[in-house]
Formats: sequence, C-alpha cells, structure tokens
Amino acid sequence: TNLESVTLSTNCKSIGKKAFANSSKLNSIDLNYATMLEKIGDGAFANTGISSVTFPSGPLSEIGSGAFFRCSNLSNVDFSNTAESPGIKLGCYAFSGCPIESISLDNVTAIHSHSGTGNAQCGIFTKQEDQNSVLKQVTFPSYNGTLPYGTFAGNNNLEYVRLDKPNATPYD
Repeated sequence: TNLESVTLSTNCKSIGKKAFANSSKLNSIDLNYATMLEKIGDGAFANTGISSVTFPSGPLSEIGSGAFFRCSNLSNVDFSNTAESPGIKLGCYAFSGCPIESISLDNVTAIHSHSGTGNAQCGIFTKQEDQNSVLKQVTFPSYNGTLPYGTFAGNNNLEYVRLDKPNATPYD
C-alpha cells in the first residue's frame, strides 16, 4: 500500500491482527490520542517502516505476538505513558527483528509463552539471522515472573538486563 502514516483517535479500542502488516511505506504511527486502546493485535505493524512508537496512557493490556516483528527501522519504543494500564501482556516475538538498543518495559507484567509446548522459544527480542545484534540494555520494572526461554536469543551485544520485582527471574 501507499500508506505512510497512521494516527489513531481516542475511540480506538483495538488494532486488529495484521491490520497494517507489510505496509512497507508506513513510517509513522501516532498513538498519543488512542487513550482507550486496549489491544494491539498479532502482527499489527509487522514488516513496516516505522522508526518509533510511544504507547499511550490508558487501558492498554495486550501487545500481540509479532506486533512489531521485523520493523527494521524501529529503534525507539516508549512505554513511559502506560502507568494507567492494568498491566501489559507482551506476545512472543513482539519486537523481534527490530534494531532497538535500549528499552524499559514499564508496566509489562506478563509475557505470553507457547503453553503446552515445553521449552518452545518465545523470543521477544530475537535477532533475525540477517541482522546485526544491537540490543544492549533491557529493564523490566513491573515484570514478576520467569522470562521465557529464548527471550533475547541471538543478541550477543546484550550488556544489561534489570528485573526489578522480587520474584522476577531469567529462564532457568
């Protein structure tokens, strides 16, 4: 498509599965007014040209699997406005293939894993084979569980992971 930018209104409650996926010319999304946004569906912005996303204040509770998968320009992700959220569930591969160097996952309280499949990889930030590893720093201020197997797979430059809650643990 020729779609280059998206601005969501206050009344938007959900962005559907693959809603804007593969829109290679899409380079800008504005969620600032989407204060009623509850869910971003699986693959909603996958394979687009966006370079930054700031999640809005409000009831956001889910960012689906692969929501921003292979957004090869996405280097700035901001969760700082999500304090009013009931807690955000982050899907597998949500930011895999994105050149993010540093991120604080404010208010991410759950990470979807592949239930019933044992040690199936759930690489939220998995580096893709055709990419250089750039992820260096990740902070989980609100996460209080065990990080799924493969969360940071292939990120050889990762220097710092901070888990602030007392029961938060890396995969064992």
